[in-house]
Amino acid sequence: MKNLTILTLGMSVIFSCQTPPAEEPDNDTGNVEVSGRADEYKQVIDRYFEALMTLDSAGAVTTVTTDFVAYGMFAEIDTSDIQVELQAWAEAVPRRSNQSIETIAYTALTVKEGDYAGDWLQFWGTYSVTENGADIQNPFFVSAQMEDGKMKQLLYYYDRLGYVQKLGFEVTPAEGY
Repeated sequence: MKNLTILTLGMSVIFSCQTPPAEEPDNDTGNVEVSGRADEYKQVIDRYFEALMTLDSAGAVTTVTTDFVAYGMFAEIDTSDIQVELQAWAEAVPRRSNQSIETIAYTALTVKEGDYAGDWLQFWGTYSVTENGADIQNPFFVSAQMEDGKMKQLLYYYDRLGYVQKLGFEVTPAEGY
């Protein structure tokens, strides 16, 4: 009986010390699915960036819808249409050489419903350029909403501060920071 009591006590200690299983994260992806159009959409964004880097305005316009909007670009404003985007590149390209974009990864997704419904290309790359004598490699990410094989909106994400620091600018915090 003594052995049974010790065994029961030992088993209860073991079972009470076990970590409960972790809760499954809420990864409801029922509204999003991987699209089979990634390669097709990547060709569109490749043509777009090539047109911007070579100042081929007509070529860039063929890759976007008439109501195209870009968010987070390098221009003075964060939201622009294709004409503002073309103007910003037209001002920047003469200072630059050796421009290229290396693809790191990309995929296409379809959002079935809601505010973001539609096809999207997710693209991660590195923009390389020589500007003002500095060789710069700047990683970036863009998310492009696609409509009828063209970009409807483009959201840029990249390190602006790092880019200007690589150009030799010093950033001084505002007073009080």
